[in-house]
Amino acid sequence: AILARSTNQLQLIEAELKKKNIPYVMRAGFSYFEKSHIKDTLSFMSIVANPKNKEGLGRVLKLFKGFGPKAVKTFVEAYSNNGCSMAIIDKMVNDKSLKLSKNCREGYDDFISLYKDVVKETSVKNMLQTFLQNFYYSYIKSEYIDDAEVRLSKTAALIKMSEK
Repeated sequence: AILARSTNQLQLIEAELKKKNIPYVMRAGFSYFEKSHIKDTLSFMSIVANPKNKEGLGRVLKLFKGFGPKAVKTFVEAYSNNGCSMAIIDKMVNDKSLKLSKNCREGYDDFISLYKDVVKETSVKNMLQTFLQNFYYSYIKSEYIDDAEVRLSKTAALIKMSEK
């Protein structure tokens, strides 16, 4: 058994247990990897690593302006029907064969710009930093005003984990 006064002390231990497929149970509070801001960040990273992760893509799109459930469903279906290729979808959006509302188009432009910036990076650490600095830190500050600083520090811990 491992006892700790706060879950902050357990982040690296939990990451190592997951990495080594060692089963564990968290009592009181959420697992580090079950927190929404961690799931959001890992979902973005997962769509870069695995383009077929449609669930992750859906979660990520909801972070961007104009992507409600209907727009996400339409986008993910088109993505899936076109070989899970972001390049094909980008072409479809630009030639308007995939129609997006004005709000959704603004959100899409932000998403695809971020996506292109992240995939250019050559290391997981740099990919995480680009995602967090170019988008997610400001998203957290606008969406989670009351506990933004805590969430920011928790997501920043992912960068440290990626170095191991």
